[in-house]
Amino acid sequence: MIWNKSAAPHAGSNNRPRRAYEYILWYSKTKKPFEDRKACGNLTDRSGMEDNPHGNFAGTSLRKDGRAEITDVFTFAASAVDQNIPHPAIFPPELIRQLIRTFAPPGSVILDMFAGAGTVGLVAQSEDYDFILCDIEQEYVDLMNRRLVTEAKYFRGEAKRKREIEEQEQREAEQKRKFPV
Repeated sequence: MIWNKSAAPHAGSNNRPRRAYEYILWYSKTKKPFEDRKACGNLTDRSGMEDNPHGNFAGTSLRKDGRAEITDVFTFAASAVDQNIPHPAIFPPELIRQLIRTFAPPGSVILDMFAGAGTVGLVAQSEDYDFILCDIEQEYVDLMNRRLVTEAKYFRGEAKRKREIEEQEQREAEQKRKFPV
């Protein structure tokens, strides 16, 4: 998987093209790990076909509403990070949110072995997951501990409440699109 850093600033060597992506490594102890590829997909009226026993597109032309599957490329602007965080390697909270929703089953514990500014823990907390954060630098341990108790948008369950409101608004907008007044 790849994080495509759209609109990334110039950084690094002047002797080669600027790398505007980072690899996302995903490991599992099982051969069939949890993944909900539709957890963050966009609402669509083309998610599949009704009355089709094989789950493919042959046999009927009736479209079915639902969520589209995500791809293995996650595109978030490199500038979409929390501002004024004193750490050299932060990344967008929405990237972490999408990864957690897609690859972490409800009730699991999120582990970040190189937690730095604590973004993974903050997002996990807002999604109502437990988490374990580690860092070798006391300065960053102190930073993440401060952020966990002061940044309200990351308080436990906050993202879930916000997502429920957004999904309701999307359903209402879809109804209006299908049945204009």
